[in-house]
Amino acid sequence: DEAVASMTTLNSAAALVMTAQNVHAATDVTGFGLLGHLGNMLKASSMAAQKPLGANLSYSKIPLFEGVETLLDQGLCPLGTKRNLETAASLTTFSADISYNHQLLLADAQTSGGLLMAVPKARLEDLLTELKVNMVTSCAVIGQVVQSNQSSHIQVEL
Repeated sequence: DEAVASMTTLNSAAALVMTAQNVHAATDVTGFGLLGHLGNMLKASSMAAQKPLGANLSYSKIPLFEGVETLLDQGLCPLGTKRNLETAASLTTFSADISYNHQLLLADAQTSGGLLMAVPKARLEDLLTELKVNMVTSCAVIGQVVQSNQSSHIQVEL
């Protein structure tokens, strides 16, 4: 049972903390967006564990930059983000209350995103504490890794 955490600050301090906190998998969220990178982590982890792993995400817990939802409401969205969402759609189930714009944000084609980490639940509080001690203040637990019927399946709830 793994927790999934996300951040929106530069990654050097967090990378140092990760090595001491038994983080099982991590990636920087860049061009493929959160859904694309999480899907890749789940695929590799499923192969390593020799069982299908998926993730449950809570959209309301994902840190967002202020004003980003307003920009989407105005129709401003990179084409790469829309392509990312199309690619992720086959492995992602969105609850009915997740709007198309929310889906786009989860596929945002970041050029310098935060880190996405998987850590054993037993180490989660230590990880969060160490991140804060090391001045990584924008971090959140956004979901968890779960056994799945389909490898790399991501379920998104509000």
